[in-house]
Amino acid sequence: MNLPVQTDLFGNSSVISDIESKILNAYRDNRAVADSDRTLILAVWRLEGLAEALGEKLEAFSEWFQSMASSTETITRAGRKLRSAGVIKQSAEVAEARRQLAESHRQYWRHR
Repeated sequence: MNLPVQTDLFGNSSVISDIESKILNAYRDNRAVADSDRTLILAVWRLEGLAEALGEKLEAFSEWFQSMASSTETITRAGRKLRSAGVIKQSAEVAEARRQLAESHRQYWRHR
């Protein structure tokens, strides 16, 4: 059985339940992650190596992300809306990969 996977900031794949573990670890370190999705996202990304990726620019990025960036959910929701309306089109390769991933998820959850 194939387990659903999540790709991290560096293109590494991990079983989706690993994300839940990362969230729990972030929550143990900072209870404020339960109050803000942005704080939660930054905490998980930090666990996945954001500090190493950005180095000394981490604090500037964090400030920008918390105060000025559009939310990741708003961007993905709008992107899905535009794709479903046919305004923007994903490549055939990505559409097929997403179809296969969705099928893997259906198979996984069907057998749980």
